[in-house]
Amino acid sequence: MVFRFKLEHDQELMRELIRLKPFSAKRGTTGHVWEEVAKGVSSAIQVQLNVKQVRDRLNLLKAKFKADELSSARAIGVEEDLHAVNIRSHYNDLNGLVRDYIELERMYLDEKKAKKSAKTRKEEDLANSAAALINESKLQRSQRPNYDTERSSSDERSSESETESIASLASAVPSQFSTSSRSTPKRSNAFLDEVKRQAKRHKEQIELKTRELEQHQHQFEARLQFEKQQAEERLRSEECIQAGNRELLLQCAKLFSAATARPDNPNFHSDTQ
Repeated sequence: MVFRFKLEHDQELMRELIRLKPFSAKRGTTGHVWEEVAKGVSSAIQVQLNVKQVRDRLNLLKAKFKADELSSARAIGVEEDLHAVNIRSHYNDLNGLVRDYIELERMYLDEKKAKKSAKTRKEEDLANSAAALINESKLQRSQRPNYDTERSSSDERSSESETESIASLASAVPSQFSTSSRSTPKRSNAFLDEVKRQAKRHKEQIELKTRELEQHQHQFEARLQFEKQQAEERLRSEECIQAGNRELLLQCAKLFSAATARPDNPNFHSDTQ
């Protein structure tokens, strides 16, 4: 049996649509939201409706509203502003409700489009950043002294391939809107992986330089410790030599005193006489 919508039915339908906003439902929940709309309208008008009836009626009301707006604009010569202040107070009938819903849907789509454009600009910035990192890396390698020729040529080939990869990724960004939305995360991941790889390379270079400085510091400290030990050993050796010399002088003095005090010493007799 075909259900014929009346004016009050259409008004309840539009109020429920404005409340639940099925156009803004997250992916995977759209069907559930439409079921909630059908359930809410059915409860309000005391008639059981399904999702297809609700969606078909909405499409019909939107098409009729746009046709009426177009014919009115042609007849008057002035198109009515969709951004009228206090729409609900200006429109209290079905057309006002339909206008509210269309305006909400348009604002949501505009916001979604703006986010998509911002995401595209972000990917372009990532591509430019990755290319700048590659150019900076090439410049640093070219300025590095005593760089091995074979490694340099290998890195240049690798850098050229990296540049071509970044260029191809960057050239693919403007055509994003014509491709599937599922390819966007892969491109974004490719840009992020390139930036992360370059950042990792710079981090490894810094860590290598840090390890070299730490190694030089350890060698310097070990050399200072060795020189300190040698100085202490020399000092102890000099102190032992000086102590030995003092002991030798004392022994010589004792021997000289003992020799002069003997009776067979000529000096001893002369002194006694």
